[in-house]
Amino acid sequence: MLGGTAVALALAIAVVRWYPDARGLNRLYAGIFWGVAAWIVAIFACLRLKPKGGAAPSMRRALHTAHSWAGAAFGTVLFIVCFSGAWAVVDENLRDWEARDHRAPAVPASDIDLDRMLHAASAQGMDWRNATLVLPYAWQRHVSISVNGRGRAAPTTQQPQKLLLDPAMGAVVQAPPGQMAGIVTTLHKSLHAGFPGRIVVSLFGVALTVLALSGIVLHARRWREALLLRTAHGLRVFTADAHKLIGFWLLPLLLLIGVTGIFSGLGALGTLTLSGFAYPGGMPQAMAELMGAPPARPAGTAAAMPSVQALFEHHRRMQPGFEAEMLTFAHWGDVNATFTVAGHRPGQLSTSVFERYHYRAADGALERADTVAGRGFWLQAFAAIQPLHFARYGGEPVKWLHFLGGLGAAVLAASGTAMWLQRRGLRGQAGRGAQVLHVLSLGLGGGLLVAAAMLMLATSAMPPTAGTAALQQPLFWGSWLFMLALPAWPACRRRGVQIVAALSGIGFGLAGLIDAGRGWREPLVATTPALAVDAVAIFLGLGLCVLAFRLQRKTT
Repeated sequence: MLGGTAVALALAIAVVRWYPDARGLNRLYAGIFWGVAAWIVAIFACLRLKPKGGAAPSMRRALHTAHSWAGAAFGTVLFIVCFSGAWAVVDENLRDWEARDHRAPAVPASDIDLDRMLHAASAQGMDWRNATLVLPYAWQRHVSISVNGRGRAAPTTQQPQKLLLDPAMGAVVQAPPGQMAGIVTTLHKSLHAGFPGRIVVSLFGVALTVLALSGIVLHARRWREALLLRTAHGLRVFTADAHKLIGFWLLPLLLLIGVTGIFSGLGALGTLTLSGFAYPGGMPQAMAELMGAPPARPAGTAAAMPSVQALFEHHRRMQPGFEAEMLTFAHWGDVNATFTVAGHRPGQLSTSVFERYHYRAADGALERADTVAGRGFWLQAFAAIQPLHFARYGGEPVKWLHFLGGLGAAVLAASGTAMWLQRRGLRGQAGRGAQVLHVLSLGLGGGLLVAAAMLMLATSAMPPTAGTAALQQPLFWGSWLFMLALPAWPACRRRGVQIVAALSGIGFGLAGLIDAGRGWREPLVATTPALAVDAVAIFLGLGLCVLAFRLQRKTT
């Protein structure tokens, strides 16, 4: 591990310095990709390494031991990362599910009168001269306008800083007060710890990748086990079969999730640490080339502005096929005012961070186009990381497939930890360390499952008032803290899995049933996305309740 890390870092620096490409960003991301790839290959090669004399059985036992102990050491946190990652994949669907009083059929961007939207914002007292307008997309059905930092009013003023508008008439819509989706999604992206948390999450992408590869090495010749799921031989046999079955059939998706997860945080860290080898100015110069120059400063000279709708229609004629997601206004009303359209093109693995068109607002002239197209293979690969990791390609079927992959990875982590504890118990080796791991896995991993279920149940049961958000945070963290303390009692520890399965199963199941019962009076076109979430919640709750029932029968 240490030698592979040193070789990977040296290779990354060498590629950044001497890769035959004049474009600094392409050299930078080539170095990051080559370094991480060399690291994974080195780890995999070590897993396949055999000692002299061909002592394959002893090497296999050593690999099995390493796989088991790595799963035990990282399994609980890996469960947290993977379960919250599955939640993050369907984040937009969950936001639509939560905002049940604001569900509405989608309105195409071409049918929205932007001038009416901005006039409505002005009528509310918003100063949108420096603002961002987010168009309806996916399950976000409304137009959102928020003031940017440079145009933000003083805290003592009453100017609104963000508005949600009905796309048909421009009427102000009360923003959905809850933050159910964001609580768990942020847990996946950064563990609620900012940039250091992103790095930690990326390292668990390494753990997922290595564990998946080593698991396949261990079971490469056991093809019959890929179809074996014994339910009548006890929980231990069922857990082992499910672990092997999920790992085998989900291997390509697990590797995609794991490898792209590595780059989600380590790519940013690599940009920070390696940019000095690609640019004399280091990180600031690299980010200036990556993100583009900021808009020109205001000249202080007033100028007549054209219709925003006309500018947008001009952009659509100039860039047919480009799907706009947000519009940004800078210094509106000034001679140096700019109008930026950000979005993506169908079939292009990129995001609105990289795909932007900057226009001079006064006459609609294109000043600059930022896109990864034609900027080098490695930069395009870096831009594709987020769409691939969060399934922003292929539509809803691919998104739900990634959701199942995230749940499968979480089940792998939980079942691996359970098998390790079972083996230690059968061998009479369940010492203090195994007991601590048992308590932590129940409290942290099982606690997250219960906290997410209780959060979802409370959100479906509570009326969407302004106090919803104030209740969601303490409910989630309080439920998790309660479950973390619960295994301290021996009786609860012995029935820990049953308690977790029962509480989370009831929570998820009731949340889906309550929302589905409320939605039967609403138009089907508006409730269809929410019904998909209801169905998944009910199915997940039913499965967990069945598990709790089977554990109860086994105990009695």
